[in-house]
Amino acid sequence: MQPFHTAKINVFNYYNILLGKSCTKRCKNLKTEGYICSMNPFLFRLFRDNEIKVHELNYLFWECTTRCNLRCRHCGSDCSVQSREKDMPLEDFLKALDTIPKEHRPKPFTVVLTGGEPLLRPDIVKAGLEICRRGFGWSMVSNGWFYDAAMHQRLKDAGMGAITISLDGLEDTHDWMRGVPGSYFRALRAIKLVASEPLLNADVVTCVNKRNLAQLPELHLVLSTTGIKQWRLFTVIPIGRAAQDPEMHLSDEEFVSLMEFIKARREEGGHENNLQLRGLPGPIRGAGPRRPLLLPRRREHSLRPHRRPHLRLPQHRP
Repeated sequence: MQPFHTAKINVFNYYNILLGKSCTKRCKNLKTEGYICSMNPFLFRLFRDNEIKVHELNYLFWECTTRCNLRCRHCGSDCSVQSREKDMPLEDFLKALDTIPKEHRPKPFTVVLTGGEPLLRPDIVKAGLEICRRGFGWSMVSNGWFYDAAMHQRLKDAGMGAITISLDGLEDTHDWMRGVPGSYFRALRAIKLVASEPLLNADVVTCVNKRNLAQLPELHLVLSTTGIKQWRLFTVIPIGRAAQDPEMHLSDEEFVSLMEFIKARREEGGHENNLQLRGLPGPIRGAGPRRPLLLPRRREHSLRPHRRPHLRLPQHRP
């Protein structure tokens, strides 16, 4: 699936939008940072137009395999265990990466390894090491099945700075959506592992659909016990397997219900573990494209300054 662009700027940089300056650079003298949450339409359009004009390359997504051990109902690439396409050789990707001139390389810049399931590549650790050796940060999107303690350590040693794990509901719904029994507990194990590492920028992403919409409050409680700090919700793009699956697509009323859930969580605030929630909605019938709904960080100490600031989370590829 194609990634959404998440707009993240310093809350003190709004004037730079009006002046036509890039708002993606960090202000070194300010410690407070937040998300665009309730900008008026005029200001949002200025920000969007400026981002298009600057058009910095902040993320490079590499679909390093179309093989996957799961059979996800919403897969946009129609991945399977035995893919018809051979994996791109690591050497070929590194040659492409080497064409990015160092003098024109923006900061931050992250190479995101996606699939399929990236952990099916036997050279995934070597890939991370080679990316780091070239001065790039890298991250990964995984379904969590192969993410055990040993793999966790190997990927950390290879320089992985951020990771996203997919969790699409409670046990019955997640396993139904992923097509393999036991995938829920594997994903939950992975979430607890990545949440336990303070230097790893980790989050969970959930594809909201008709089956799991009513489970979101309970899923929120489950995630609150894992130690994970960031949770992203999105609605499916109608491509691949999801295109003809009515269970994947929310009605207008259900979409409003999703927004009400996010609003309620925002108004609650003050969670002990400071779980941050962001929504990345898709198109709604008759209303044009939906803008990303970005929810604010609740407490300034949640910024965790000891994390590697140049390694950002992948915006979305489940």
